Amino acid sequence: MTIKGLIVDLDDTLYSYVAAHNPAQRELEKYLANRLSQSVYLVRAGLAASRLIIKKRLGDTGSSHNRLLYISEFLQSINCPGHVELALSAESIYWIKYLDSMRIDEGVENFLQASRHTGYLNILVTDLTSEIQYRKLRILAIDNLFDVTLTSEEAGGDKKSGRPEEVLRNRFDVLSGFCVGDQPHDHLFQDSTEFFMKNRLSLKSSNRTTQTFKDFDALQKKLFK
Repeated sequence: MTIKGLIVDLDDTLYSYVAAHNPAQRELEKYLANRLSQSVYLVRAGLAASRLIIKKRLGDTGSSHNRLLYISEFLQSINCPGHVELALSAESIYWIKYLDSMRIDEGVENFLQASRHTGYLNILVTDLTSEIQYRKLRILAIDNLFDVTLTSEEAGGDKKSGRPEEVLRNRFDVLSGFCVGDQPHDHLFQDSTEFFMKNRLSLKSSNRTTQTFKDFDALQKKLFK
C-alpha cells in the first residue's frame, strides 16, 4: 500500500537554529570561563576542538551531536577535577537558554495541520538524541502534529548514514509525497518524493532538482491546495 507522507526535518527547518544556539553557546562559554577562571576565548576554542574529536570518534550517529559529550571531552582534556558535576551543570545552562530562545517559524502549525487534513502522514526525521529533540517539540508545541517521530539515536545513525530511511522503508511498503528540510541530506525517499529546502539566506539552490522556499504559508498553498 502506498503511504502519502510529509517527511520534515526539525533543526533550522521549523525554527532558526542560530537564533537559539548562539545565545546558548555564549551563556555556556561565559559559565565555564567563570568556573574555570579561564578566558572565554580559550573555553570557546577548547569546546570547538572537543566537538571535532567527538564527531570524528562517533561518526554519523545521534550521540555525536550530544552537547554533554563535547563539554566532558573539553573538561577532561584540561584535567579538570570534578568534571562530571561541572559538565552536567554546564550542559543544563546551555539547554535552558537554547530552549528559551527557540521561536517556531510563522506558518508551521498551519502547514502541518493542512498536511494532515489533505491525507498525508506527518513524519519527523531528525538528527540528534531523542530526549532533547522531544523536549524541543514540546516547547514548540508541535509534538501532537506528527504521526511518526524518528531520531538518529533511534535509527542507529544520522540521515547521511541512510539508517533513518532504512527504518522507514522497513515500516512502510511504499512512501511517496514531500520532504522538507534545510540540507540536501534531508531529502529521503528520493525516488518517490519531492524535496523543498528551507532557505534562510535568500540564495538560489545550485541543484536543479531542489526547490527552495522561505515561507511556510506559501509552501502550504503550493502543496496542499
